[in-house]
Amino acid sequence: MAAKKKFSWQAGQSSAQNAAEVLPALARAFFVQGKTLTPQVKLEALHSFRIQSKRFRDTLELFRPCYTPRLERLLKLLRDVQQILGELNDLTTTRQMLADRGFAKSQPHVLDDLETRLAEKAAQFFSLWQQTCGRQGEERRWVNYLAGGTINPTRPVRKRDAA
Repeated sequence: MAAKKKFSWQAGQSSAQNAAEVLPALARAFFVQGKTLTPQVKLEALHSFRIQSKRFRDTLELFRPCYTPRLERLLKLLRDVQQILGELNDLTTTRQMLADRGFAKSQPHVLDDLETRLAEKAAQFFSLWQQTCGRQGEERRWVNYLAGGTINPTRPVRKRDAA
């Protein structure tokens, strides 16, 4: 997994301004790690990417008010990536648990079925990645959107505004 980078938020800036400065770097890190993944990668790398994707999505969700509705489409894509990677992780865990309990000898067809499902799920992830995030210029589109896709910065509601 990519090294965690500390970001500093500027107290004198709005949430939207801070988001526009920090979120593009998170998008770049997401794409950098995603581009390293190939069908030959170990399942642990996919699990690591799942965790990074979740952190990235959770962070973006905090800044929904700072962006246009396009952000919802990006969040949905991240949810779809996480869903597939989560299912892949569940299959991996199940396979390991059954192997540890001797299923390789007593019921090898069960592990064979899990291997098949693992391969199918991995193929589903790589297909989704290529059709969406792997497209030419997609990283640049995300980074540009997060850097400048802000609308009116959020501000606290004052009593006179609430009336």
